[in-house]
Amino acid sequence: MRQLKIHKPPREDYKMWTNRLSKWLLRVVQHPYFQTWSIVCVFANVLIMLGDHADPSPTFADFMWWQNLVFFGELCAEVLLQIIAYGPAAFAQDKWRLFDLAVAGGNALGY
Repeated sequence: MRQLKIHKPPREDYKMWTNRLSKWLLRVVQHPYFQTWSIVCVFANVLIMLGDHADPSPTFADFMWWQNLVFFGELCAEVLLQIIAYGPAAFAQDKWRLFDLAVAGGNALGY
C-alpha cells in the first residue's frame, strides 16, 4: 500500500470556467433545490417505468413514450447546465456526472 501511495500518478485538477454565466449556473446546479428536483425526477421516472407491462393500451403506450421524452429532456438539460457551469474538463472529473451523460447518450440512441 505504501508503494501505491508513493508512486501514485499525478492527478491534474482542471479549473472550472469563470465567466459570469458559468458562475451563475454553478450556483444554480449546486443549490439544494436543484439537486432535490433532480432526485425527484429520477425516482418519478423509475416509478412510472415500473408500470410498464406487456400488451399496453395505445393510450398507455403513448403516455409512457411522452413521459420518457419529458424525463429525457430534463436529464439532457441537467447535463448541459452542468457542462456549462463546470466546464467540460471539470465536468468529466465527477463519475456521477459522467454516468448521467452516459444515460442521456444511451437514451438518445433509443430515439
